[in-house]
This record gives sequence, structure tokens and C-alpha cells, in this order.
Amino acid sequence: MSYICLNISFLKPETYDATARTAYLQKEHRDPPTQPEDLDYRKAKGYKRMLKRCTARAAYGVHLYPHQEFFGVSPDGSVNQNWRDGSFTMPIPEAHNLHEYMPLRSDIPVVTRYLQEKGLPLELALEVLDHAEYIPRRRLPVADDPLHPENAEELRKYLRYCWRLLIWCNLLAEGTGKKINWIYEITQCIFDLRGAYELKTTMIRSYGMDPEYLQLPRVDGYSFV
Repeated sequence: MSYICLNISFLKPETYDATARTAYLQKEHRDPPTQPEDLDYRKAKGYKRMLKRCTARAAYGVHLYPHQEFFGVSPDGSVNQNWRDGSFTMPIPEAHNLHEYMPLRSDIPVVTRYLQEKGLPLELALEVLDHAEYIPRRRLPVADDPLHPENAEELRKYLRYCWRLLIWCNLLAEGTGKKINWIYEITQCIFDLRGAYELKTTMIRSYGMDPEYLQLPRVDGYSFV
């Protein structure tokens, strides 16, 4: 879901780029006019649903670790609501960082040097960091804004990881003699992002799909996307 959501948002630069947003608003003819902050992609309900689904605490949450690290959400964070409901309305950036500050790898030497300047020897400074569990868990240089220009390199790495994950899932399925209904999965993911759950049963079969794929169920009720 994050792969699709971030790619869709990236195609609309007015939702994350200040220059594109200004140009978009100048061409807009709406009364009352759209406020600049309302175009922020992070305020979209689909983005919030994605964020909840990819980072919310789960009974078996190992698969969430790469997403939590990228979005800067602690593994023991407090997000445990149903990702499909509409209750996740916390403002940005609070919607991302629900638990605590997530350090970058580059933060460690800075904090270590600060402690040393306060008179602590290196061994004690490292012990303080270890006791505080101050370990690098965040990947984005600019927190809470995946599409920020300074996050471009990490965004590319993350999307590349997501794409490889989809390929690995497909290879695993093929290796066990099964098929993943990708048309169904992607269509359902888009419906989930849009909150159009009631349209799934009436519209998802209206597309020209191979009958073989229409008969493929989702695996254990969980989506691969």
C-alpha cells in the first residue's frame, strides 16, 4: 500500500512542492479558494490509512519494521486502531511520530560529542546512550515528510525495497505452485486508499480480467500490497 500511495502522491507535485503548489493555486478557480496547507499530501485520508496500516502495532509486527523505520514510528508505538476507520485524524507531523523522537544515525556522534563537552568521558557517554536506548531508528533526514526533496535518496531506497518485496512475494507464490491475483490486489488497494470499500463488490469485477485470476482468492484474507 505504501508503494502505491507514495507513487500516486509523487505524481501530484502540488501536494508536496511549494513552487508547484503556488502555480496550482494561481490556476485554480474555486470559491472559497483552497488553502495551501490543505493540499499537503499528508493530510489526505488515504495517506493516513496507509501510515496506520504500514506502521500500526500488531501481534506479529516483524514485517512492519522497515516501514516503521522509514516513516519514523517507534516499533512499540501506540498506533493500534483499525486502519480502515476514520479515527486517525491527528495533525501532521504528530500523525507520524506518535511515541518519541526517532534518532538518525548521524545524530549519534552529535549527541556523543555534546555529552563529552559536558565533561563525560567517551565510555560514559556511550553508556548513557545505551541506557537511554538512543539508537538510530529513523532513515529520513527531514522527519515526517517522505516526499521532501532532502529525503529523495532514502525515498528511492524505500520504494526500491517495496518493489523487490512484491517481486519476492510473487516468486515465492510461483515456487509453491500458486498465483497472486495482482489485478485484484492493486484494485483493492486503490479502493482502500480512497475509502471506497462499498465499491469493491460491485466494481472490482467490471474490469476485463482473466477469468483464471478472478477465481484466485486472497491468501488468508491479507493483502500483499
